[in-house]
Amino acid sequence: MSNVLYDSQFQPPKVYVEGTWLYGAIFTGVFYGIVVVLYVMCTRSTWSRLRSNDNCLKKNWFFFVYVNFLFALSTLYVASNSQITQLGFINHRDYPGGESFANNHSSK
Repeated sequence: MSNVLYDSQFQPPKVYVEGTWLYGAIFTGVFYGIVVVLYVMCTRSTWSRLRSNDNCLKKNWFFFVYVNFLFALSTLYVASNSQITQLGFINHRDYPGGESFANNHSSK
């Protein structure tokens, strides 16, 4: 009895590599949720210190800007990672050589 879903293009090592790539993208989204919670906590803390007119006003402004900058960078990273994952697994799913091959050759 033949397996209808089996394709000669899907060898076990290739499936493993692409599966770990997809798992990595999923874990990136989960950890981004943790980053959002930490961002809100840090922003609330530094904002309350800025409003209280502490002695260390310059240091508090530095941390406020730093936290916002890091959050913006992490947001850009997650957005680009999601786009690359979509290109690999949806747009280029039938690319000769597989998704990872398409991803490596489309970035050059």
